[in-house]
Amino acid sequence: MKWDMIQWKFDYKGYKMFKTSIKHNKITLEDNGSPIFEGLTPSLVDENLSVIRTKFTNDNNLFNFPFEGENEVEGSLSFLDYEDGIICNLNLKIQHQVSYTFKAFSEKGIKINIDNINKDLDILTFYRVNLWWTEPKHVQNVHEIPENSQVIIFKKGKYYYQLFLLASDGFRSQIKGVPDGCAIDVCSNTIGVGLCNTSLFCLVKDENPFNLGAKLIQVLKKGFNNKIKTKEEKGYPNIFNYLGWCSWNAFYEKINHQGVVEKAQEFKSKNVPVKWFLLDHGWSESNGEKLVSFNEDFKKFPQGFIGLKSILKSMDIDWLGVWQGFNGHWGTLEPDTPLTLKMTKNLMKTNAGQIIPIPEHSKIFHFWNTWHNYLASQGIDFVKIDIQSSLTTLVKGLMYPEFAAREAHLGLEASIAINFNSVCINSMGMSTESILSRPLTSVSRNSNDFFPNKKNNFLKHAFVNAYNSIYHSAFYYCDWDMWWTKHEYALDNAILRAISGGPLYISDVVGETIQKQISPLILSDGFVLRCDFSGSVTEDELLESPKLDENAFKIWNMNKSAGYIGLFNLSQDRFDVKAKFSTKDIPYLEITPIYLLHESIGNSFKVITQNEIIQEEINPKHPKLYSIVPIKDDFACIGLVNKYISTAAIEEVIQISNGKLIILKEGGVFSYFCNKKHSLSVDGIIQKIDLNNKIHQININSLEKSVIELKYI
Repeated sequence: MKWDMIQWKFDYKGYKMFKTSIKHNKITLEDNGSPIFEGLTPSLVDENLSVIRTKFTNDNNLFNFPFEGENEVEGSLSFLDYEDGIICNLNLKIQHQVSYTFKAFSEKGIKINIDNINKDLDILTFYRVNLWWTEPKHVQNVHEIPENSQVIIFKKGKYYYQLFLLASDGFRSQIKGVPDGCAIDVCSNTIGVGLCNTSLFCLVKDENPFNLGAKLIQVLKKGFNNKIKTKEEKGYPNIFNYLGWCSWNAFYEKINHQGVVEKAQEFKSKNVPVKWFLLDHGWSESNGEKLVSFNEDFKKFPQGFIGLKSILKSMDIDWLGVWQGFNGHWGTLEPDTPLTLKMTKNLMKTNAGQIIPIPEHSKIFHFWNTWHNYLASQGIDFVKIDIQSSLTTLVKGLMYPEFAAREAHLGLEASIAINFNSVCINSMGMSTESILSRPLTSVSRNSNDFFPNKKNNFLKHAFVNAYNSIYHSAFYYCDWDMWWTKHEYALDNAILRAISGGPLYISDVVGETIQKQISPLILSDGFVLRCDFSGSVTEDELLESPKLDENAFKIWNMNKSAGYIGLFNLSQDRFDVKAKFSTKDIPYLEITPIYLLHESIGNSFKVITQNEIIQEEINPKHPKLYSIVPIKDDFACIGLVNKYISTAAIEEVIQISNGKLIILKEGGVFSYFCNKKHSLSVDGIIQKIDLNNKIHQININSLEKSVIELKYI
């Protein structure tokens, strides 16, 4: 079988942000005269494990190198300089076949050796702990960069730099520390490759580390001819603006019609406005972990999805989604079934004998579109696509993994767009070939699962999500997974989801949902009060591993003009920890002389100055969430303080000639700061206020939109 490669073209841009030079037959990459990469040189390890090195000639950032020795090998490295960063490309022609394997840093293959990056300074790396998830690790020199790393962040002088290892044109790159520095490994997953024309990495810089992701996307858009789309261009699915429930932690594979209906009835009786259900793994007709048909399992769902959807709609649950496996199912497809016979032209057998959809966009589109068309006809509104980055192992030795991933995602996403308006939760897909290959869907899981029965799992779950979003949120709206409202870490999980900026969905078992844990996160119709970004660690935690047994873990976000800081106790010994924060922990917060500080859990207020240090003690399982609102013209609107993201309940604040007009999305406990004499009316009714106070709190009982008029006296 022949797989034609689609080559992306690159246009040279001469902005000259970075400069390159050759020293001692090695490339040095400089920024304003300061070395960023030192001693960069390709090498090739042949079948005899002989290291073949190179000698460079430089032609305007294009480094040509014939390899030394008898092997007929020639190649070039090019550094394409864009306005916001550079992309490094490798072109290689090998006369003798060389084995590249899936396993990173195999003994044979192409390596780009680097003597040093950011010598003796802290580096934050993101590496794959398995095929599909990444985790952060702080290291103090390049030798310690873990295997399978695909992103590193470091600081030199006043600038932060992000190195993002790429997957393109059949190859994927990753980086690892080695005794004499570090090495970028280039792998194709296929034996006998003679041509390599790929992009190795993208490097961007900025004084603000939280701008790196946006700059990375812009450089990649230019370098890949706009094939990379921002999440804003794709859009946030309206379904995920509302509260949801997932069946996984409630039923696992034993999901069934009766249990799902009982959960819906519980939500109705407890006045929990869940608007969408996700039926996770276990709903489909399968033999063990292998898919048998496209139908729901009628033994579990005797009324089918049409009957179930009708019942859910009667209880105000508007949308129904289902889980699917990227390779057809968790354990691929059952052979010799009516399904596989019908789809035979669209299926292939792996070297291990597994049946999977062919990763070629037109063939895999037919597979998915046939299935999705059936599901849509049965009332299904969206999908969760799991185990995405596992395709690489299934096609090992058969085709290029990057090509397989790109083609598989292209066909799949076309089907999701046609049948579900691109509403999808991508999951287990944090390898670069997955991240870069989704043209239409915008939501992706950001970490390993929430494990409700695993002791202290919250500690790692919060840590990994807050770090992963630093790079992952540049591409996707990050989903920090489901959670339980009845749990020892229920409050921690609620605050974590509040500041995450992502979808909000729970997975309680039947009878165990606690309404009071959810109400501060949503409006009465289930609308989620979200932050504007994806929650992230603060700058002081970025490159230096936080001492979690001593200090609180900080996560920041924003909503409108307000900043938010979540403080969590992640100590393993479960002792009290100290917290220290200020306005400078929120990088996009408007600079004003004074701010109003509001602590959500205790509903306490304090006026603070710019960069004033706030100190707290955080008890185990007692997180705190602060909002910081700029005070301008003696006024600050806090919003509904009975909600965690209080300002998200504000629809609009309008400046009028003699005051303010504030429109709330619904009523609640409304609070504001005003240092001028004024009157206040709510929906036309004058309110009694104490003008001796600057901070005011008004109870608005209506669940409808409210209009507040503040007039200066």
